[in-house]
Amino acid sequence: MIPQPVSYQITGGSYQTLDVTLSPGETIIAEAGAMIFMEEGISYETCLGDGTEPNPGIMGKLFPSGSRPLPCETLFLTYFTNYGRGSRKISFSTPYVGSIHLIDLASFNHEIVIQRNAFICGPKGLKLQPYLFNRTGAAAKNDTMPLEKISGEGEVYVSIGGLLIERELHNETIHAETSSIVAFQPGISLSVDANDRLKTMVLGNSGATLATLSGSGKVWMQSHPIKKMIQTITTCIHQLHLNEGKILGKFYEE
Repeated sequence: MIPQPVSYQITGGSYQTLDVTLSPGETIIAEAGAMIFMEEGISYETCLGDGTEPNPGIMGKLFPSGSRPLPCETLFLTYFTNYGRGSRKISFSTPYVGSIHLIDLASFNHEIVIQRNAFICGPKGLKLQPYLFNRTGAAAKNDTMPLEKISGEGEVYVSIGGLLIERELHNETIHAETSSIVAFQPGISLSVDANDRLKTMVLGNSGATLATLSGSGKVWMQSHPIKKMIQTITTCIHQLHLNEGKILGKFYEE
């Protein structure tokens, strides 16, 4: 059954909220940590997986289709269902400064690939499964870019850090910092090669890694991912400690 479009409203500027109105009996799946409040009459339940496969078992969730095990945060989703007699509202927010963007799966052949931490919520019935891609070098040892493929009917709501950048590829190739990638169509191939020399030359040895996206389809990117914010804050704190050390050193010399 094709889900009806969710009634929603996005408000705010730098920090945005998503207010979803659920009709009686309607269910939405979401990250539990994204919820701000819900009105009386809405019940919630945290479940293992997306609920599209009947009783796959814990091992089936941990090792889907024989792939590598999933991180713990990819295992659980929260179902919010309106058991009231009338419409009820539930509100979600972005985890950091940015905006909320809607992606209609019907406009993209009913499937997209998305960074796990960008997913906010979507209608019941969506299928979420790990997306594997080519990793070489140090990237092969680190799962720093967890991706999942979302397929089905309806609209998916994602969080964008900073400004949204949309790019349509026509049998083209682009290179992007991994944390800047929010989502892309499965027709685009992704590979990550953590080449230390390239990192030093292009990205100033910041610890960032370049991803290569090739093919045809749409790519959604963000101008200020949370990773960049953390790196900036960490650098400022480190510099502050260095300055404090210099001041204390001069004090003791005197």
